[in-house]
Amino acid sequence: EEVRDTKEYNAPYDKVEAQARRLAGFIREAKCVMVLTGAGVSTSAGICDYRGPQGQWTLKGKGIKKDITPVDTLAPTVGHMAISTLVAEGVVQHVVSTNVDGLHRLSGVPADKLTDVHGNCFVERCNECDVAIERPFP
Repeated sequence: EEVRDTKEYNAPYDKVEAQARRLAGFIREAKCVMVLTGAGVSTSAGICDYRGPQGQWTLKGKGIKKDITPVDTLAPTVGHMAISTLVAEGVVQHVVSTNVDGLHRLSGVPADKLTDVHGNCFVERCNECDVAIERPFP
């Protein structure tokens, strides 16, 4: 069985700042910017990831069951709000997420600027007519 390194690493502030400035330069020069997010963007909202030290699969492998935070009690994180702002300002053209938590929509990302790869727990789709209904957020 493959063993993965699940330790979380923190970089010094100056290194993060330098990387952020470099990324900002790439974004300024880009013709089109898309953002891809996964579990990490929602962990500070209270949703655990899968492979991190407190992740669902990590704990399950140790025989520990973790309580799951109900999604209808969550709020977007600073990361969600930053992405939403970049979309609103036209810097980011589209967001692709593997999360089903609905937090990108709740942060203000328009539905036509978002692809939820695995769906959204607040959207119901009719099997007959294919109409999608987005339930109001709590």
